[in-house]
Amino acid sequence: GTRHRKPDPLQVAFAHSLRNRRRSHFPFSRALLARWGGGGSMQARPRTAMPFRPLLLPAAITGTVWLHSMPGRLETWDAFLAEAGRERISLIVCLTPRHEIAPLSPAYEAALRAGTLPMRWLSLPMRDFGLADNLRDFRAGIERLAEAVTAGDAALLHCAAGIGRTGTAAACL
Repeated sequence: GTRHRKPDPLQVAFAHSLRNRRRSHFPFSRALLARWGGGGSMQARPRTAMPFRPLLLPAAITGTVWLHSMPGRLETWDAFLAEAGRERISLIVCLTPRHEIAPLSPAYEAALRAGTLPMRWLSLPMRDFGLADNLRDFRAGIERLAEAVTAGDAALLHCAAGIGRTGTAAACL
């Protein structure tokens, strides 16, 4: 007798995300992705900043999760810090590998390098249009995010554009 194992929800969410990104009916048009910073380019370009978007959480959860593009990429660093202050962000969860940060948001990279980021920072790197290299570490990081939000923290979840990897990680939360 072969025993049927229940699929891991994290792996199911990743697989679903990948399948949907490869289909031609991906829900974001190329024009919208380009406007919000998608389209796969790694070059920093001036664009219209997308506002912080709240993630709908169960009513019993006292914290908040905000979805956004890379801090300082589509807005000035000072504008990002002001908005993060208004929303009382105490934790940033970064889904981009460290090498992607400097060319897209030099001020964010400088704050990380100098240790002057005014909130906690958690790195959960994922490949663009892909998965985390280490699913065990990624799962542990998502669990840390869940614990922080359950405890009442306000967290910002971001990748480069705030759409693909951000949505995938939000679904895993």
